[in-house]
Amino acid sequence: MMETGCTMGNVTINVLVHGFCKEGKVEEALNLIQEMSLEGFCPDKFTFNTLVNGLCKAGHVKHALEILDVMLQEGFDPDIFTYNTLVSGLCKSGEIEDAIDVLNLMVCRGCFPNTVTYNTLISTMCKENRVEEATELACGLSTKGLLPDVCTFNSLIHGLCISGDHGIAMELFEEMKNHGCPPDEFTYNVLIDSLCSKGRLEEALGLLKEMESKGCARNVVTYTSLIDGFCKNQRIEEAEEVFDQMKLQGVSRNMVTYNTLIDGLCKNKRVDEAAQLMDQMLMEGLKPDKFTYNSLLTHFCRAGDIKKAADIGQTMTSNGCETDAVTYGTLISGLCKAGRVELASRFLRTVQMKGMIPAPQAYNPVTQALFKRQNKRGNEAFQRND
Repeated sequence: MMETGCTMGNVTINVLVHGFCKEGKVEEALNLIQEMSLEGFCPDKFTFNTLVNGLCKAGHVKHALEILDVMLQEGFDPDIFTYNTLVSGLCKSGEIEDAIDVLNLMVCRGCFPNTVTYNTLISTMCKENRVEEATELACGLSTKGLLPDVCTFNSLIHGLCISGDHGIAMELFEEMKNHGCPPDEFTYNVLIDSLCSKGRLEEALGLLKEMESKGCARNVVTYTSLIDGFCKNQRIEEAEEVFDQMKLQGVSRNMVTYNTLIDGLCKNKRVDEAAQLMDQMLMEGLKPDKFTYNSLLTHFCRAGDIKKAADIGQTMTSNGCETDAVTYGTLISGLCKAGRVELASRFLRTVQMKGMIPAPQAYNPVTQALFKRQNKRGNEAFQRND
């Protein structure tokens, strides 16, 4: 347009700036503004908000803060969109203190934070194990004329479960319902997973029934958590029942679901069923991964069946599934137990040549086996000398 003698108006420039930022081309947007400023273009609030949003999405939050400073110097009052964008960007970058500073700034300038502002901070604080601070922030919502919503409660409940405070999480869950805030599938999934990890399976099943009675959808995460809980507590039949129930409920089993049950079956020495389940995986269009193979491999190594373990390793590589340090470590340990130290040593060298960092369970069996062999030879030599 400029080449033909036409100048672009503010609306046109802002549209272009928005387009550049939307495509992640923030540098081009800044260059355009600089170029157009020479032609008399003056950025407005929309321009600044677009740049702040674009820079935050690109991970350049420090530059976004600089744009905020320019915005204030130019006499523009940032709005709730500006501040929320900055708070979100800073939280995603782990800059919680800076996010709190922005929150304080917006209050000082008469722009009142909304539930989205507080939820962003609360969620990030919980993820950073700062649950106590997050709780204080949530408790202060009512004094600001705001009410905690399902996102507020979910963040706090999740944070409490991660930090091991399941009792308080359950209390908050009851408070959530008493305040007329219906829990969603995320709330139930977090609590069910936490209960299962602590072996409190009957309570987890109680929440599952509550989900059903409240018309809350149960998804693959719900059922996989229960399967994992039952497997870890040697209640394999019940894990299989939950697995079968998923199909009846029209919930698709994913890779994690299959791997969880296969691992549970292997640990309970029901390897034939685990192998059948792997075949079922393939029929459902799921390709076994290293976790699938490693579960079977571990079982055969512990059982001393090195041939079958080696066959699993061969199948793994022939199916394009790359072996990792865990695979090699398991094989090395199994070979040492079977007295095949030379082959175990070769595998250990392969791990090192591939640039992998072997776990102690890979080194220790080889070292111990070699040490025992050396002792045996020393004893035999001593007896011959006698």
